[in-house]
Amino acid sequence: MDRRPTIMSANILFLVCMVLLLGFSVLPLSMGWRLTFNELALIGLPLVLYLLITKVPVRPALQLKPASAAILTVSFVTGIGFYLFDRWAVIVVSDLVGYVPAYTPDLLQSDALSAVLISIGVVILAPLFEEALFRGVLQSAYARWGGTAAVVFPALLFALFHMDPSQTLFLVPLALVLSWVAWRIGSIWAAVAMHLGNNLFVG
Repeated sequence: MDRRPTIMSANILFLVCMVLLLGFSVLPLSMGWRLTFNELALIGLPLVLYLLITKVPVRPALQLKPASAAILTVSFVTGIGFYLFDRWAVIVVSDLVGYVPAYTPDLLQSDALSAVLISIGVVILAPLFEEALFRGVLQSAYARWGGTAAVVFPALLFALFHMDPSQTLFLVPLALVLSWVAWRIGSIWAAVAMHLGNNLFVG
């Protein structure tokens, strides 16, 4: 019996998280509180409820197979490289078309408490919960359609999830690499390390 998440149930989880993010975006929260709240309440909580309701086995559904220290280190450094590429690409596009991204490092600067919350939300919670959703549940579900679908669909949904045109454009290469690494190794931990490296300087 195939105990992986079904594609339909995984897509419903994705849509629930998207609707919650859109619905709660009107709350008058500071950036730090918003980022932390989004990851905990609008991604983490639905994910936990999904696992409880569907009763899919947690370890295979989230691809929690251990990864070696060497793989984690290379993934982390690769994530930093993607961050540097992303910053360069955003500057080039902003200069060419005058587009200002929704989130920039300057916008994230504020008081000490907000800075701590931003660091928690971006550097710790986002790599854990977003990878559990996209390289865990969604990738496990789309694996039913084969390796290409398991890599491409979660990557595109991950890029779409961030809802900022500049981020969506520049997140696609990172998202594809995150998905490929998780698929190739059979574990989300390398993707978590890469995601952490990519977010480290933002937080």
